[in-house]
Amino acid sequence: MSRVCSSPRRHSALTHAFTLVELLVVIGIIAVLISILLPSLSRARESANSVKCLANLKQLGSTMLMYCNDNRGRFPGTAAASRNLQSEDWIIWRPITETVGGTLTPANSAFARYLGSSMDTTVLRCPSDDPTSHLAISSPSTVAYPYSYVLNSRTTSLPINSASETATKITQVVNSSDKVLMYEESERSICDGNGDLSADVTVPAAWVWSNDFPSVRHAGNRKSPDAFDKNLDARSNVLFADFHAAAVTRRELEDPIHAKPLQR
Repeated sequence: MSRVCSSPRRHSALTHAFTLVELLVVIGIIAVLISILLPSLSRARESANSVKCLANLKQLGSTMLMYCNDNRGRFPGTAAASRNLQSEDWIIWRPITETVGGTLTPANSAFARYLGSSMDTTVLRCPSDDPTSHLAISSPSTVAYPYSYVLNSRTTSLPINSASETATKITQVVNSSDKVLMYEESERSICDGNGDLSADVTVPAAWVWSNDFPSVRHAGNRKSPDAFDKNLDARSNVLFADFHAAAVTRRELEDPIHAKPLQR
């Protein structure tokens, strides 16, 4: 009896490829998801940068405390661009060619010895701040201030404002938890390390810090473009004279009592 061998059936392999319509649908879904996630990711990143910014101010507060302890309670200079560099300035930021005698550098800053042997300047910059956007003033400096934080011009041993409104020592500050010591200044006004909180109390409805106003770069409710009389409910990072740092609305800071360390 002969064996009948049947050849195996050959099954053609079926391949299934995405159609153009299916690919477009997938791409569209991915684009929608990205558009939904990006704002959340951006807010999360800005929130993290705000925390880092507050940490910077707290570290500067610790630095200020150490400086005052080493100098009989006296505050440093404010690093104002309106006058020649001073060896007592909290930060030396202008080129060496602008100094009297050409001897001052960032390493000679009053804070330098407390910021590490390598003069770590990362603590002086908010991670959301772009120093290239800062103003370059015409005289006596022609360069832009490269850092993010400023010292209240009325808390200094080298007064620029009225001496009757200036605390030269930390022990002179009244209600220190309410008094601004340092803050992050807006890129639209910052030009040196001096924070001049000039108050125009004759216009109570307007933004009263008419010169150097706080930055609100971290605030999710900020409006653009920023201006003196806008974003009053947006928050700015501030270091107070009791060395605590907090995010405070511009509306809260509008009261000039916060800028004047001797005012009760």
